[in-house]
Amino acid sequence: MFGEWVRRTGFWGLDSLRGGKIRWHYTDIRYMLENHNNPDVIAKREVYLRNILKYAVERVPYYSKIDLDAPLTSFPVVNKNIIRDDFSSFRSPQYQEDHLVKMHTSGSTGTPFAVLHDKNKRNRAYAEMIYLWERAGYRVGMRYLFLKMRTSFSRITAWSRNVIWHSVLNQDEENFENIRRLLKSDQKIQMILCYPSILDNLAVYLLAHGDTPEMFNVSTIIGFGESFPAKTHKRLSKVFGSQNVSLYSNQENGMLAIECVENKEFHVNNASYHIELLNHDSDYPVRDGEPGRIVVTDLFNYAMPLIRYDTGDIGVWKKDVECGWKSLALSSIDGQKTDFIYDTKGNQKSPHIISVLLEPFDKLLQYQFIQEDAKRYVLKLNGAEGHYENAAFLTLLKDLLGSDAEITIEHVREVPALSSGKRKEVICKYKKSLE
Repeated sequence: MFGEWVRRTGFWGLDSLRGGKIRWHYTDIRYMLENHNNPDVIAKREVYLRNILKYAVERVPYYSKIDLDAPLTSFPVVNKNIIRDDFSSFRSPQYQEDHLVKMHTSGSTGTPFAVLHDKNKRNRAYAEMIYLWERAGYRVGMRYLFLKMRTSFSRITAWSRNVIWHSVLNQDEENFENIRRLLKSDQKIQMILCYPSILDNLAVYLLAHGDTPEMFNVSTIIGFGESFPAKTHKRLSKVFGSQNVSLYSNQENGMLAIECVENKEFHVNNASYHIELLNHDSDYPVRDGEPGRIVVTDLFNYAMPLIRYDTGDIGVWKKDVECGWKSLALSSIDGQKTDFIYDTKGNQKSPHIISVLLEPFDKLLQYQFIQEDAKRYVLKLNGAEGHYENAAFLTLLKDLLGSDAEITIEHVREVPALSSGKRKEVICKYKKSLE
């Protein structure tokens, strides 16, 4: 398509004028991930790891007492709470904040958090996106639909990326019908990005209306932010005839792994990250086939090095890769698994809206939102006392759920963890009648 070609040519042309920085990262990532066992690639990964560790010891206060030649295992495992409580110690004074990008996240633990990225890190992140999306069928300049709670895309960014953003704040028939009409009227849309849980509801709606693949032009669907159930794969394939893959990523790092199109395993982006799987109750590696905490060392964020960062997610190594892409792989990732909630009128709401609403409250250590029944809700907060009034939370939640919502706020010292060690940020105990 001409519009796609124009954007692709313009994107790489502009990058070339700026020194070809994204192209360099893209080429590097592609070479490393497609030649996983090549001795040169193995050596390059070691250099990237050693460089970030050396830099952290020399320039970042938190790591200053570690020996300069210490191995990775000598560095402590850190998490969101540790970093936030001593935020300035994790920053490199070499980088000024006005030249950095602040990435906000809550993740599956219900812990609001922000990380600073430098320009080189952002270029690496863009290159990761291009290459890993390509593995799922994407091309630079391809028109795609981004279904999300909200986005910071400007009109210029949306045009240059050829992306249409559509809010899925409301999970009702009216909004699904709007999406349905958009996908049918704009046959240039070839890819969809969205949370799998919302994609599943959309697929159910489309199938109920008798829609079939020839009515759309969608060839690729990428799910992010939570696990991708087998039933959702089947429904999306039936209604769109598309390739559907899960992307494992987070805001604080970037794109950590992507599922192959055969849906057999998750291929790790160890061109940009060193990933460990550690025991639940110790910082020692798990054995093959055992679930472990996913702990990430970012090889490219020098403004705020995240070394042995516990993501809060759980993964299992896969010894034998099946799909033909010879890379380091995980057989499964247990990331965000959240429940849908309902407002007081019974309208379904995405659980991800809670993290969006609470994002500005960056002093929070943890939170957990529970729907007890049709109109009764509980919000557990760790770290809010002394920083925020209860009224601020009540106002936001009543606007979302209804003025007649009965909301109890509980201040706790710790949000309880599941047996896996993860914390569920949204829980719905209410079973809506199917009348």
